[in-house]
Amino acid sequence: MVRGAGSPIILRNEINGHGGESYTYRKMDARKRFADRTCLNINEIGRFLASDCGLEIFSSFYRYCAIIHRPRFARETTMKINVVGTSGVGKSTLARRLAQELSLPYIEMDVLYWRPDWQGTSDDEFYAKLAAELAAPGWVLDGNYNRSRPVKWRDVDLVVWVDYSFWRTVRQAVCRAASRASRRQELWPGTGNYETFRRSFFSRESIILWTLKTWRNNRQRYLADMQDPQYRHIRFVRLRNQQQTENLVRELRQNSR
Repeated sequence: MVRGAGSPIILRNEINGHGGESYTYRKMDARKRFADRTCLNINEIGRFLASDCGLEIFSSFYRYCAIIHRPRFARETTMKINVVGTSGVGKSTLARRLAQELSLPYIEMDVLYWRPDWQGTSDDEFYAKLAAELAAPGWVLDGNYNRSRPVKWRDVDLVVWVDYSFWRTVRQAVCRAASRASRRQELWPGTGNYETFRRSFFSRESIILWTLKTWRNNRQRYLADMQDPQYRHIRFVRLRNQQQTENLVRELRQNSR
């Protein structure tokens, strides 16, 4: 029996004149309820909890606790993560950090694609290399290469989209290009490919120009992907600022322990 919140009830066991048990409900105020301990009968409480009403209340409470304490990401020993975003936004930095925090292999798609003298790999060869790398039980994959989604997103658990503002992305791309050009840093081991000031800032192959051209298109594409039914098996996380990035790293680290 359900009573209003203003009229608390207590289940009391009484012996009727025929020797059988009958159950009556007594209305009591809060103070008297707690003071009159003789009204609390353990057997009757047990019967109530075993009843349909009691089980429903207990089940509802359990579901509520499960929801409010459920982490965004289930506790897993290995994960398959793809970090994506416009060139210069910081996806490689985040991907390396996640790989280190989660003790997972770091896979850079540019390493698989680029060959010496800035020559690319054919799609068939590129997809074969990618599939071989992704055969591991867990990894952090760094890169977009949207045409490869049938391969790279086939078994992926989580796609982390680093989507910082346009001006922040361009500023980071410019600073990165200038740093690489000044240090003559080889981009991918064994390729001999280096950024130069001329290539980065004054050519059609400029990484800065690429960032300017693809920032809006990438945003539209990933927003559409998040709503696409064919990717409903994937968890997408969109990071708009550094605080959201730090929160994600902390949560993934905690759930991997």
